Amino acid sequence: MFHVIFRIALLVAVAGWLMSAQAAVEGPVRSEYVEAELVSEVESIRPGVPFHVALSLRHDPHWHTYWANPGDSGLETMLVWDLPDGFEAGDIQWPYPEFIEMAGLVTHGYERDVLLLVEITPPDNLEVGQPVRLKVRADWLECKEICLPGGADLALTLDVRDESPRPHEKWAERFTAARAELPLEDAGWTFQGTRADGVLRILALPPEWLETEIEEARFYALDPELVEYLPPQNWTRTDDGYTFELQQDPTYGHEPDRIRGVLVSEDGWRGPDSEKALFVDVHLEEAA
Repeated sequence: MFHVIFRIALLVAVAGWLMSAQAAVEGPVRSEYVEAELVSEVESIRPGVPFHVALSLRHDPHWHTYWANPGDSGLETMLVWDLPDGFEAGDIQWPYPEFIEMAGLVTHGYERDVLLLVEITPPDNLEVGQPVRLKVRADWLECKEICLPGGADLALTLDVRDESPRPHEKWAERFTAARAELPLEDAGWTFQGTRADGVLRILALPPEWLETEIEEARFYALDPELVEYLPPQNWTRTDDGYTFELQQDPTYGHEPDRIRGVLVSEDGWRGPDSEKALFVDVHLEEAA
């Protein structure tokens, strides 16, 4: 319940931050402990062809910002776009989070530098030869022992050409690395789930071709109210796969029938040096 109350208080506070918009800046902007920049994977765009931009967040040592579900406290980074007519922006594509424990609270966020990717779709009738300017208001919470609101009005100008978009010399490799931090949608793993007495138990079944073990893993739920974050998850090997357990938050209003989130393991879900995050969406049956 604490994380819900804390989140409401922060949402009230953030309304004030959003009112403090300044002229949009191209290039990096610093808050107290975070550097933010709006960057593009391509140097130019083509009418009607989707492309990716990202909010680049670089954190001072031991400072962090937050994932889609921040955990017991915190607030996810938010983007409000101001785009030319006919442009559309997708949702943030969240890299896998880190487990951060602070003052007895468990939070989900990033101490590492991250790119928060967003797909932008330009209109088919976009005029070639006329540069376009994308603007976004980014707001975040940056925390260490204390938390401070951070935010910036950011911009990016791109040429419009009637040719295939060319990768950005500086940022293209960073985008490739950022995609490796996105949860895999399908890696051959399957999941089964049960619930009983406030415990959600998930069975993770690896693909037959996987020869390596997953020694440790941690699950990050997308629903901010469903589970408690501090209890151990007890990742355990079984004859045919792995199990882990989640404690349902006692204040959750009903019996959940589904849980969605991200499993993170340093061991790699498709073998050593492979992707560390796996998307999970599993139906929960009442345990027999």
